[in-house]
Amino acid sequence: MRWHIGPPPEDDGFDPGPPWRRLREPRRIAISIALSLPLGLLAGLAFLMLGTALAPQERTVFVVSFSARMLPFVAYVLALVTVHEFLHAVTFPGSLRSPHVVLGIWPRALVFYAHYSGELSRERVLLALICPFTVISLGSLLLSVIDPARQGLWLLTGTFNALASSMDLFGFLLVAAQVPRRARVRNQGYVTYWKPA
Repeated sequence: MRWHIGPPPEDDGFDPGPPWRRLREPRRIAISIALSLPLGLLAGLAFLMLGTALAPQERTVFVVSFSARMLPFVAYVLALVTVHEFLHAVTFPGSLRSPHVVLGIWPRALVFYAHYSGELSRERVLLALICPFTVISLGSLLLSVIDPARQGLWLLTGTFNALASSMDLFGFLLVAAQVPRRARVRNQGYVTYWKPA
């Protein structure tokens, strides 16, 4: 595993020519982010509604104010984003020990990411994309039922993670809709390619 600042690194040894095919996805990261936001908002709203329906006797109110007291919240968000990206990374072949795993931050796009610089099966890509949403958001939902005293924290965690999963959900839908089963997938920077099995 290695760290990277900037867009996901490109592999100079990868030739995206045939038999590779480019996934039909927006060519600019800003457009991908904009198109994914409704998915994140929908997932966050659905999570919040489901979470409050499971414990209707509990009413949680979130108040956010900007002051020095925001520092714990900022630390909480950064920790959650870190766990989210590590969950992507552990689903890749070789997990965190693999030299193909890259964890990065792209400041210009305001994006944290986990990237794999080799070939993956379609199923592995789908698993990597959905893993943080499933583990953190659905896990938080379960914890809000098991631990009602901290329901507000668990609902905040799950809702924020669902919102932050917007690009993952968008990518999941694109790959699931366009890439046939048993195909191979890989990224060249933030551009996705696939080839038939």
